[in-house]
Amino acid sequence: MNYLAFSSITILVTSIVLGILVFLKSKNRRLARLWAGFCSAVAIWGLGGLIISLTRDYQKAFWGWQIGFCGIIFIPVFYFHFVYELTSSKRQKLFLITIYLVAVLLVSYNLISKEFIGSLRFRFGQFFWIDWWVERSIIFLIFYLVFYGFLLVYAFFKLFRQYSKSQGLEKIKNRYLLIGSVIGWIGGESNFLLTFGIDIYPYFNLLISLYTLIFAYAIFKYRLMDIRIALTRVGVFAFIYSLVLGFPFLMGYFTKSWFLSTSLAVVLATFGPFIYSYISRRLEDLLLAEQRRYQRTLRELSKTMVRIRDLEHLVKAVLLTVVNTVKVSHAAVYLRDEGTKAYKLKE
Repeated sequence: MNYLAFSSITILVTSIVLGILVFLKSKNRRLARLWAGFCSAVAIWGLGGLIISLTRDYQKAFWGWQIGFCGIIFIPVFYFHFVYELTSSKRQKLFLITIYLVAVLLVSYNLISKEFIGSLRFRFGQFFWIDWWVERSIIFLIFYLVFYGFLLVYAFFKLFRQYSKSQGLEKIKNRYLLIGSVIGWIGGESNFLLTFGIDIYPYFNLLISLYTLIFAYAIFKYRLMDIRIALTRVGVFAFIYSLVLGFPFLMGYFTKSWFLSTSLAVVLATFGPFIYSYISRRLEDLLLAEQRRYQRTLRELSKTMVRIRDLEHLVKAVLLTVVNTVKVSHAAVYLRDEGTKAYKLKE
């Protein structure tokens, strides 16, 4: 198993897992459907990349590229639509329908004609990769410039404009989206460099899975939780799947058996979500221990408050509890005076 196979398995597994989890937990069904479509397109590229990386037969590799491009064509379309839903108040249905229709036509052309992909060349002694300079397909070039040029730049612009106008948690969320977009753009563009004759091994292909991961947390999780929790979950996920998928990769490298390593990767990846869930819960318990202690204290205080009838005693009880629990040096409460309609300080 080579590095391309390892990165393709990672993309395939992470996109499927994250797509299902976020789709099931999201309350915004429109965004959830777009996210599911986006993850499905990424997973299709992961599947195609896996086929490409594991065969040295030209026809099988070409078939793998045709499968992969079914996802590659739709990735920028779903990404653009996703960003559009997040950043736009107006509906431009005609434009969205047009790019989806063009994407469907390109996928159909890709599947029924070999002229779209053109020719493959064996690269780095490991896999067959597209060599655009042999056939110089105009349709392929136009697709690349429009979908991975215009659409992505337009989406980046809308996202950056949204980021510059937002504040607080919304601004931090949009910052994560921008970071994820840049990471994904690097991962995707690095693959096209080799297609257009720039001999760079597709090491950055793995960034596509990280791109999906960052987007998942930024959109559906970050606004509901502490930033430490988001980063912890990202770190745990990366660590678990580095082990789960890295071990089969090493085994494949030393045994030269792609079937054994792929089978082992599938088995281990099945248990990956359970291991991730257990470890992330334990770490969250540690990170949120102090906050949960505050919550327990406040719940106990609320039970006591209903038994205190005197306002002065109630204020003192609340302030004393806050000072002792949060460990601050001073606390105060402002109470509204119904007579003067002003707030008075109570310490």
